[in-house]
Amino acid sequence: MIPLWKLKRELKRPVDQLHSLVRLPFDIVTKWRHDNSFHARIKLTKGQQPSGQKFAILLIYQPKGLAASTFKTCRHLIENGYSVLLVSNTALTDDARAMLAPVTWQILERPNVGYDFGGYRDGLRILREANVDMQSLVVLNDSIWWPLCDGDRSLQVMEGLGVDFGGMILRPPGKARKRATNRTPHLQSYFFWFGPKVLASEAFNGFWKNYPLSSFKYNTIRQGELRLTKTLLDAGFSVAPLFSFEALMEKLATKPNDYLRKVIHYGAYRFPEMAETAAALEGAETLDDIWRSAAFDLFRTMESRSEFHLALRFACVDLLDLNFLKRSAAEPKDSLHHVGRGKYLEAVRKGDLPAPTPLVLAEIEERHRSGAAAVGR
Repeated sequence: MIPLWKLKRELKRPVDQLHSLVRLPFDIVTKWRHDNSFHARIKLTKGQQPSGQKFAILLIYQPKGLAASTFKTCRHLIENGYSVLLVSNTALTDDARAMLAPVTWQILERPNVGYDFGGYRDGLRILREANVDMQSLVVLNDSIWWPLCDGDRSLQVMEGLGVDFGGMILRPPGKARKRATNRTPHLQSYFFWFGPKVLASEAFNGFWKNYPLSSFKYNTIRQGELRLTKTLLDAGFSVAPLFSFEALMEKLATKPNDYLRKVIHYGAYRFPEMAETAAALEGAETLDDIWRSAAFDLFRTMESRSEFHLALRFACVDLLDLNFLKRSAAEPKDSLHHVGRGKYLEAVRKGDLPAPTPLVLAEIEERHRSGAAAVGR
């Protein structure tokens, strides 16, 4: 029997495809109107930070009020030499602008047209119009807490990888990772890094020029998140993620079985059968080679049916220095986001993982209690 969640997903796909086609002419008109009245539709405020050769577009959507973690992200970018263009997909108060000015180069307020990719696109337009000498660019949004802890080296590592563009996670195409597919993997859209060759390329600039600016989530994912990575790979640019399942497995292979049992304890399990397997492994009296092989089989199953950085967060933080945590807009109590965050907080409480800075920890705990009603998205 087909699981209900899978049946709903399969039935939703053709509906979304039809909706996408119906919306196309409306999206074309929306884009034309937005671009032709651009400066009348936005508010641009000069911040107090100077411009350099490294820029960051930080997109926020915080209609309930500014999250304290936004300022931490801005300061972290500044400390790493990035001039911050903060893009808000909702209007800001005078007080909010005054608070943001010391940690930004410019502040762009825009209508929430096209979701995050629409904001990214408008941010790039502001950078082009400012005629800045841009040698590298970070594009990120506030759907993640980053950095969680002080001393984060993500940007230094990213800049030192020797690739043309990158991000936090390069997601394989589809959930069934072992299934043959011609689709391209894609960087998850909450964090991108682009080097100078990409920024100067026709492929990159043409992508943003032709982006449809749709406010239909299905189109945003397929025409934005999925197509950007494919466009740049097809143009011959090199890509690398900061964190990968392969790197995690290499680290886990060096660890004793007692450590693997702890990884299993702090795992987040999307499906009942995975949770049952995990419980049996965690409660086993004998941790022999057969047990170890079964533990690694479980880790591979978790990656094939979930996302490793959510399902195996304890190990990712402890072994890979992963220093971000995903927010989630729609979050039932049994979702991978919610369960994984709960396990992360448990590991922090028990001292098995370093605690985030106090202001970030407070936001994470608030989100875990109240879900999307918390401050921020």
